[in-house]
Amino acid sequence: MTKDEKQIWLEMRTRFKAALEKKQEIRKQDLIIAHKLHLSVFGKPKYRPTINCCIDFDTWDLIIKNLNKDYIKKNDNSR
Repeated sequence: MTKDEKQIWLEMRTRFKAALEKKQEIRKQDLIIAHKLHLSVFGKPKYRPTINCCIDFDTWDLIIKNLNKDYIKKNDNSR
């Protein structure tokens, strides 16, 4: 994760996780940004999980966990 990506994730991760846990008031923009970050870092999923009426909370939760793991890596191998 680059320094810019880490900054973006830092600004939104707490708000995004709390919204997913409550399963309400999830900002569409947060979902879009999270997918873009995950795609940039891990190269998948190529297609964004649903964000309209039926959100796949398990998939989005996995995306959050993956991004958090990459965010807290001790060695900074920024691209």
